[in-house]
Amino acid sequence: MFQIGNKHNDFPFYRQSDAMDCGPTCLKMIATHHGRKFPLQYIRNISKITRQGVTIADLMATAENMGFKSLPAELPLQILIKKAPLPCILHWEKNTSSFYTALQIHMPTLQTRPSKGR
Repeated sequence: MFQIGNKHNDFPFYRQSDAMDCGPTCLKMIATHHGRKFPLQYIRNISKITRQGVTIADLMATAENMGFKSLPAELPLQILIKKAPLPCILHWEKNTSSFYTALQIHMPTLQTRPSKGR
């Protein structure tokens, strides 16, 4: 079981506005962390969000539209812990559009989930 931690109080946190915008909200947190200001509604619009959320492909295209490079990867947890550039966005629950922003990855802690709070 993974727990949501609160170690990084200085990391910008935004709560998602509905159940489907966790991907755009994660992008807003990372953009703000890197000094880039984008309104959440703008990110939602360019991400092609639907009632089912966003796809990984649309989230990647949105990140690139915002000036970031994106790289999809499916990694074993041990490799993710050692090699993931942080902060990053994780697609954790395989059959849903559930995204998380990872600040640190330790067994067994993930740092922020926009639907649950810090």
